[in-house]
Amino acid sequence: MKLTEVLHTIVHEKQSGLVPLDDLSTWKWPDIEYLASMGFAPDGEYQMSLKDPDLSIYLKRGEGYTLEDRDKKEKKVFSKFSQLIDYFDNYEQKQENESYL
Repeated sequence: MKLTEVLHTIVHEKQSGLVPLDDLSTWKWPDIEYLASMGFAPDGEYQMSLKDPDLSIYLKRGEGYTLEDRDKKEKKVFSKFSQLIDYFDNYEQKQENESYL
């Protein structure tokens, strides 16, 4: 990746309103710890990801917490982290060798 591509990506991310994980005025440390306890790991500066199932979570100013579920091909937005926790409390994960369809 060229330096100009890296700079372009950084500028785009800052303009998109994504909140860095280390911005503890918005992201709360217990929230990050909760996700880490579920197996999520930082994936770049702005999101936490899980490999199986393929999930990413990021925070966008003015919108809330966005969960991208690539396995189910869904995108959900939660205004509060507690709503995200409630979603995971009822999350159905596919069994091995079983399709979501």
